[in-house]
Amino acid sequence: MKSNINFSYLIFLSVVAALGGFLFGYDAAVISGTISQVTVKFGLDEIQIGWFVGCALIGSIIGVLFAGKLSDM
Repeated sequence: MKSNINFSYLIFLSVVAALGGFLFGYDAAVISGTISQVTVKFGLDEIQIGWFVGCALIGSIIGVLFAGKLSDM
């Protein structure tokens, strides 16, 4: 049985997935670099810092929901 695998498309999908992981890590690094400055500027306590970092993740979850629907159009 011969399978028809499009290796160029498979490589393209792998690169896109890897770039998504890279950008997510970059975003985490940017947020961790700004925590000290934002804390001083706005006088945040530990709970507010947690919300500051968590909102980026919540935004990612919401973005994925919309991106999935948009990609199906």
